[in-house]
Amino acid sequence: MYQLKKTEVTCICDDVYVLTDRAGCCVNLVVGKEKALVFDTGSGTDDIHGMVRKLTGLPLVVINSHGHFDHIGGNSQFDTVYMHQDDFVYGYRSTVCCCPGMLLHLLCALYFKTI
Repeated sequence: MYQLKKTEVTCICDDVYVLTDRAGCCVNLVVGKEKALVFDTGSGTDDIHGMVRKLTGLPLVVINSHGHFDHIGGNSQFDTVYMHQDDFVYGYRSTVCCCPGMLLHLLCALYFKTI
């Protein structure tokens, strides 16, 4: 099983990072001139928001590629998260979402206490 002891941060190129949480899930960060993009929020096992804030103080735009638990687990750490409406079936503070028919993913999110 893939498991890290802490979140790993890899700089891909100038202002582009991949944060890998302890569950092996990736969060992408692209730092612009006025805002930063967080693409997916990982499994929710780690303080992704805190790690992002160590890399940038810019306003954040957070987007989920889709509603699987390993992409939305850290949503509750951010004020606003965007995702396509077809993936949104469950909401809490308008930030935690999951795919239709993905009960297992919802249970995993509950297990990791992200809801």
